[in-house]
Amino acid sequence: IYPKMNNCVVLNLDRSEVWVYGLNRGTSIRLPLRKKTVEWIRKTLAENPRKTATLVLRDDVLEIHLHFSKTVEVPDIELPLPCGKYVVAVVDINSRYGIACIWIYIDIDRGVYRIIRFKKYRRKNLSKLWSYVSFIQRLRDRLRNIGALDYRKKLLYNKLVSQCLRRISTINRDFAAKTTNEIVCRIRRLAKRYGAQPLIVVDKPDPESLNGSYLQQTLLRVVKILRVKALWYCCLLYTSPSP
Repeated sequence: IYPKMNNCVVLNLDRSEVWVYGLNRGTSIRLPLRKKTVEWIRKTLAENPRKTATLVLRDDVLEIHLHFSKTVEVPDIELPLPCGKYVVAVVDINSRYGIACIWIYIDIDRGVYRIIRFKKYRRKNLSKLWSYVSFIQRLRDRLRNIGALDYRKKLLYNKLVSQCLRRISTINRDFAAKTTNEIVCRIRRLAKRYGAQPLIVVDKPDPESLNGSYLQQTLLRVVKILRVKALWYCCLLYTSPSP
């Protein structure tokens, strides 16, 4: 990946390993890759992207960041649609129930409209985790107010809160990634089956209407990720203008 052979990162997918050369005084290391990681890299490399690797040393831990990018030209789409055949994924994002998507086949020339599939995506309920975080924070503050919070207890409570917040962040991130991946992959399969152009229409929520909602950042992140994946797979994308 890196242009210089003396200082490079090599992905050996046949052996499920990543090789790093030229770290310090010519030192090289070999690290194993999980099966799911290898499958994802193979799938990504099938799109012929540009490849870049970055090595980051953080808290005595070496992190290898792989960046894949490519330049695509996707024409702007305006409604009503011009003549042709389309498979449209209409994505409705709402703070009450999360995300709903309906896939529709449209043949404008023949006047054919057919609903293919409808699905709602619900994130895992995080109320218990948020309640536990609030309980730990109240307990910590109560001990601090009466002067019974020593340094060791403070570290323990802060660690518990940090672990819960990381767990919540991981659940939200996985929900956004899996949902957008399923929407884009399904519309590509349907477009190939019907010989039509894939189009994703996103009903973007008003950020002000999401204030105070647990899904605020997650839903806004879904819109951004969906746009990136649509561009990556050369799908047409139409986003409703903000009110």
